[in-house]
Amino acid sequence: IITDEMDPPNGDPYDEDVTEQNFLRSKPTCFVILGKPGSGKTTLARKLSQYWRCEFVHATDIITREIELSTPVGEKIQQVLMNGESLNNDFIFQLIREKVISPEVAHYGYILDGLPIVDDGFLSVQEQIELIQSWKLKPDIIINIKIPDQDLSIRRKGTKVDSLTGDSYGRSVWNAAPPKITKDDLEEGEDEEEEEGEEEQVVMEEFNEIDKDTKQRLVNTPENQSNFVESSNKLFKDVALVPIEDYLADHNQQYLIELDGKNSPQTLFQQLVSKLDSYSIRRPAVPSRLQNPDEEELPDEIETEELLRTLAAYQHPAPRYRWRRSKWGRLCPVALKEGNILQGKPDLAVSFLDKMYILSSPEAMTKFLKNPRSYLLPPMPAAPCKIAVLGSPISGKTTTSNEIAKKYNVFGNKIFS
Repeated sequence: IITDEMDPPNGDPYDEDVTEQNFLRSKPTCFVILGKPGSGKTTLARKLSQYWRCEFVHATDIITREIELSTPVGEKIQQVLMNGESLNNDFIFQLIREKVISPEVAHYGYILDGLPIVDDGFLSVQEQIELIQSWKLKPDIIINIKIPDQDLSIRRKGTKVDSLTGDSYGRSVWNAAPPKITKDDLEEGEDEEEEEGEEEQVVMEEFNEIDKDTKQRLVNTPENQSNFVESSNKLFKDVALVPIEDYLADHNQQYLIELDGKNSPQTLFQQLVSKLDSYSIRRPAVPSRLQNPDEEELPDEIETEELLRTLAAYQHPAPRYRWRRSKWGRLCPVALKEGNILQGKPDLAVSFLDKMYILSSPEAMTKFLKNPRSYLLPPMPAAPCKIAVLGSPISGKTTTSNEIAKKYNVFGNKIFS
């Protein structure tokens, strides 16, 4: 998407290097999904993140991941929850903001769900919208799910929640009769599976009927009881509806997608994908590992030329297609960006766009897979420049080193003086 804040493509668009650099500098497509509580925003947002390969930004998802990874933030959250306390909205909003400025979002983009927060003790809805619009990566496409209060109330009253995962299922899902499958249906299904892309199959499979174990875990929640549903609908209408409508009116109408919430999740997703396909935008380029961990590892002492020839035929996306060599050759782009010249390991090779990159460590591979852009933009690949500042004690070595670092923007490197 080309917005007013983005620079137009520079240079010759038919030059391969120029085109690649323009892509690496481009803004990833970002989405925000809006609608009444219980209208199906989270379900649709999660499916879109899987299909589009963008980051799913939702408070519950972020909190769960922090706890699972046992990060300092996760340990703090767990301690608060173990004490029977709730997380305040300022902390939750800060978690979302930090996720939006993370390296992976800078490359893949995001789908934002769960904002604005409707709470009298927190920022107003208008203030939250203004903060979202002030982000460097602000939403490009708004998805608005519209559904009448009466239909929403009927849906929410029939919604049950998985007590283990927290996923919600409507009556049409947990009370659906198993379809009758004939031999002809099986044959047609096999033909369709061969034609459909693997990613779309994974996404659409999750819309299928749930298994027996999941059905047994489904419970009713207070949030879906009649009194709570009516009060939440009224609160949304009184507090959030007008600011959201103003936000929608101010947004570029070409990139405003409005969906009928009375439709099933499958229909909503299909309509959304159909609309996105009509835009001149593409999903993010996803780097992928070339060598399967289960395959026989290539020896570290293998010659560079032989290594590159061998890797060029790995995981090729089409017949007779071969990955091309990058300007980095066998050097690790992450290590080079960090000021070190290190040879990559054969089992840590990655494909991105149409080229091969060989990383030096699992940590370097993780960084590259999160966001390869920062390691590939000019002036890279360039030999690292290391400066030694010498002098007698208290002669100003540290101050000079800091000024040099400030001048040439090398704060990420260690300064020895």
